Amino acid sequence: MSAKLHYNSVASGIDENVMKERRFAHNRVKTGLLNEAMFFSGIVHSKKATVLDLACGRGGDLPKFKHYELDYHAVDIADQALDEARRRFGEMGLLGTFPPYAGDAADVSIPL
Repeated sequence: MSAKLHYNSVASGIDENVMKERRFAHNRVKTGLLNEAMFFSGIVHSKKATVLDLACGRGGDLPKFKHYELDYHAVDIADQALDEARRRFGEMGLLGTFPPYAGDAADVSIPL
């Protein structure tokens, strides 16, 4: 089974009980790293950010950027997950753009 088929098949079937603890720890570390990067790059003060999110999945990291105007370049091999990320971007009322790129991150051309 290809990676695309696998991730499209599990896009909405993740067992939340199994993943909850791992997801919490992972997000705590990632949020800390993102906050440090935003502070030291000066983005915290400008409130504008260009984000390249490789393997963005369903957009689980979008809430971490809710206080910024984004140029959010989302790349994922699973087009169904990418559609969900785009839906979440709009649903959250985030400011900025969301140009999605479906495909393998190694093969996608992104004009940054």
